[in-house]
Amino acid sequence: MDKERKVEEFASRLGDLLQEITELTSMCDNSVARRVRNHLYKNTLPLAKEFDVELQQPLRYCDGPGGPGDRVLSTNEVLDEFQADDRRRSVFIDPEESAAVNLVDLFSGRLTTIEFRDPNDILDVSKIVTSALKIMREEYPVVTINYSLAKNKEEILYLLRSLVTEIENGEGLTLRENCSRNKELLGTRWTNNGRTLERGYVIKETCQIGRDRCCGNPKWETREIGAGWDVVWQDGNASTPPPMTPDPFQREPWNNRRPFFDDPSSGTLTSDWGWRGLQNGSDFHGGIDIAVPSGTVVQSVNSGEIVRIRNDGHNSGIVIQDGNTTYTYWHIIPDASLNEGDTVSVGMQLGTVAQGGAEHLHYAEHEPPNGNPDARNDSNSRNPIP
Repeated sequence: MDKERKVEEFASRLGDLLQEITELTSMCDNSVARRVRNHLYKNTLPLAKEFDVELQQPLRYCDGPGGPGDRVLSTNEVLDEFQADDRRRSVFIDPEESAAVNLVDLFSGRLTTIEFRDPNDILDVSKIVTSALKIMREEYPVVTINYSLAKNKEEILYLLRSLVTEIENGEGLTLRENCSRNKELLGTRWTNNGRTLERGYVIKETCQIGRDRCCGNPKWETREIGAGWDVVWQDGNASTPPPMTPDPFQREPWNNRRPFFDDPSSGTLTSDWGWRGLQNGSDFHGGIDIAVPSGTVVQSVNSGEIVRIRNDGHNSGIVIQDGNTTYTYWHIIPDASLNEGDTVSVGMQLGTVAQGGAEHLHYAEHEPPNGNPDARNDSNSRNPIP
């Protein structure tokens, strides 16, 4: 047989295949069969025309104008397909097989309640549960991740680590006769303006809840019996970083919570004390930042001795000490009349906010070892906001 004859026969066989797909429509999903049929027809048609092989044109197209005869399906035509799909059903003759596949739907979340019609009490429920779980192990992943619900990859990794911890501690799944209870981990949220990380959860229980009053058939049900948020991390310790980068701090009016400025309406709190999210990840901030224009007068909210004065443009400031506690006022130009060793009182003018971009007052309180101002660091800082 020469090459041309082989190609002609091949085109003819494609036509037979197209017809067979059309005949199989009654046994499969209509929309899938339609797409396969249309795709095969369009790609076979040039070859069929070349060798004068007649192909039966599909009755319906779904991809819009693309050539003679193409059209978009109407709503009623699609509805007809949809209803035809609903009228088809597979029947499991074996009662245990039928019960097992329905339990798969229950365990996978597609159903919330199952009632087994078992008037002769022939079902071995424990055996059926074992069969259903075997099917699920073969067809379903044990752990699934919904990437679209996660804020980022970091949250996914955190939730997986949390799941491992709960399983290792025996907190995740508890079983009792004809009943299973599962604590499903949900997403996380930051509260208290990035100071607290919480993890959501929902507790679901799947149980054989007895038998119906009519016929004594076993009845299963999955229900939600609890939900809430667990606090998994709280700010306040420089040595324990958050498991994931906090959400950006939400700025808020300062409202002179401590009277650094003459004008009570001055200032916006732009960064809190504690852990915060920066471009490179999490960073511990040992004080607070209050944005105000350069030149704004800053007055002391503490009394004590000036132990450090620094004049270095934007990185200028004053450190006041009272006992073993130090108070840092940074990014301010110190008043020229002040010197180290001077005593200051509450309300005394310390200087003005320095220029340098993103002008702000950085204020911090520390309890350094032996009160040594040079030993100030994040670990001995404390929250300065009352």
